[in-house]
Amino acid sequence: MSKLRWGFIGTGWIADVVSKDLDFTDIQKYAVSSRSLDSAQKFADSHGFEKAYGDYREMLADPKVDVVYVATLNPFHYEHAIACLEAGKHVLLEKPFAINVTQAREIVELARSKNLFLLEAMWVPHFPKFKVLEQKIADGLIGEPTTVIADMSLFQLEEDGYARMWHKQTAGGTLLDLGIYPLHFVSRILGPKPTKITAISKLTANGEVDEDTSAILQFGDKSGILHTSMSVTGSNNATILGSKGRVEFDKNWWELSDFRVFDHADNLLFEYKENIDGSGRQYQFMETERCILAGLTESPVLTLDDTLVVMESMDEIRRQVGVKYQWD
Repeated sequence: MSKLRWGFIGTGWIADVVSKDLDFTDIQKYAVSSRSLDSAQKFADSHGFEKAYGDYREMLADPKVDVVYVATLNPFHYEHAIACLEAGKHVLLEKPFAINVTQAREIVELARSKNLFLLEAMWVPHFPKFKVLEQKIADGLIGEPTTVIADMSLFQLEEDGYARMWHKQTAGGTLLDLGIYPLHFVSRILGPKPTKITAISKLTANGEVDEDTSAILQFGDKSGILHTSMSVTGSNNATILGSKGRVEFDKNWWELSDFRVFDHADNLLFEYKENIDGSGRQYQFMETERCILAGLTESPVLTLDDTLVVMESMDEIRRQVGVKYQWD
């Protein structure tokens, strides 16, 4: 059993998926809080948590809670992260880390001032396959990466239960919920900080948020091309082009999937077959525990500065396409 006791804020879909993933580990699910004690207790009973709280402040006052996973809606990430850190708890904060980089900097500065661990719950970099990928790139298998192309487009209509993504009062839009994945990926391979961003969007019918967004990120003479949509299902592929070859990912590259490396003559140089338990979100929890027990306050896999750069990029994309929230 893990030495650390976890608390969850939020009992929605993502908390449900994550909790099931943690059953493949020895991570200790201790407490959960929701907007009502009834929903918190139901979640605790179905997922094996010891304690249930109807108010997250009550959970944060529990001295047995060591680290908190914030799994609430986008507009509440800032409030809940700040409250956790003020209570002296380490934090794994669901993406998007915040609404904008101003909020993100405040969260990061507070964590650093209190010497507490903080990590954006961008689960993708912690997958075993991405560690293998980065090693292959470091070994020079495709030479110097020059271009990254990534798509994340899912059919998530308001009438199908995704209302929060279609309105600005819930900090909706495809960029913050879906586009953040290819943005992180592009920045990780080529960046982290782009020298120029050019973006276009199709806004929703009410003009509130972006429904479909494309962006080109320049990193000197390298470029990242990303596309994201919440009204169509895309190819959901990713490709890395290098001076000696390329990497191709299977559909839904951010999930359980394989990748292959080819040279310029289309010869297969390497193939990675992935076989993991659950959705793979447990790896970010395992990294959080590894870091905390090692006395680290941030993960070398995804640093807080990396997160801030991505937040800056999302702010710039939203500025260009005309999406503004009340928190900006």
